[in-house]
Amino acid sequence: MENVQKVSQTITPFAGISFINNEFNHMGLGKLIDNLLSIRVSTCGYQYSDIVRSWFDIFLCGRDCAEEDIAQHLRPTLENIPQSKVPSPETLLRSLDELDADNTYDFDYDNRDGNAKSKR
Repeated sequence: MENVQKVSQTITPFAGISFINNEFNHMGLGKLIDNLLSIRVSTCGYQYSDIVRSWFDIFLCGRDCAEEDIAQHLRPTLENIPQSKVPSPETLLRSLDELDADNTYDFDYDNRDGNAKSKR
């Protein structure tokens, strides 16, 4: 005779993402992200750690489009994860603009000593 075990947790198609989010919390990545990127204004509703976690979740679930994936496929699963706040697709995309940085460097190369120096 086989034993049946009753599980109180909700089983989802992306069940492994819960374990990843637990490790995200356990390792303190959310606090690290918020400390490095600063805290957003409280009226925004979401901190950078929530936004980065949502992008991780999207990519780790094999998705790549915030608008379609959060809105249609992943939101119910991600909202069931404890301590998880799921921003709207618009908030995710707007946050990328906030974090956009100019990564253009202009280098001077000096042939005498072989060193490149940034003019930035």
